[in-house]
Amino acid sequence: MSIRDYLKFLPDSFNKKPESNIGKLFQIIRNQIGELNETLVRTEEWRSVDEAKGTTLDLLGDNVNEMRGTAKDDLFRIFIRAKVFRSRCDGTVNQIIKALSSTLNCKTTDIRIENIVRDDQGIRHPATIGINTIPEDRLSGVRLSVSQFIRLVDEVVAAGISVHYDLESSILPKQLFVANIMTTDYSHVDIPSEKRR
Repeated sequence: MSIRDYLKFLPDSFNKKPESNIGKLFQIIRNQIGELNETLVRTEEWRSVDEAKGTTLDLLGDNVNEMRGTAKDDLFRIFIRAKVFRSRCDGTVNQIIKALSSTLNCKTTDIRIENIVRDDQGIRHPATIGINTIPEDRLSGVRLSVSQFIRLVDEVVAAGISVHYDLESSILPKQLFVANIMTTDYSHVDIPSEKRR
């Protein structure tokens, strides 16, 4: 806003010239408001999960009760997003896809999930979803391990839903079946050693 714009708000009994004493006072106020606005914009950028780094990112993680551990910033951002989208997800397949794609920063078409009623052998699997397609380039770009990806899916999928990973992947084994048992300890899962790129 220019000085003249500020002066227009004054009643006609005041001298509305920019060179007047009140005009000089408004010049000082305008400069202070400009600096304050820049600070607020910078603070807003720092509070963005995508822009935050280091201890600022740790504070954002604390807001959603996510501890960093030894994770680097890129990986920690993914887990913060997972916690945020977990609270918004209603458990439907479409919402799970939306939450995972938003968490991994990819398109919804990069992830394919379907409800599984019966597997190839005709065995019934109630409350089970199958993940068929994942954005491998995004996972390997942030060096997301198998157990971390399973934890990420576990954060988004509702309690009691089992997840069947049926995909050709260099990150996950072909037929990995993991029951969602509300824990982040995946030592019970038999996972072959990961392939390194």
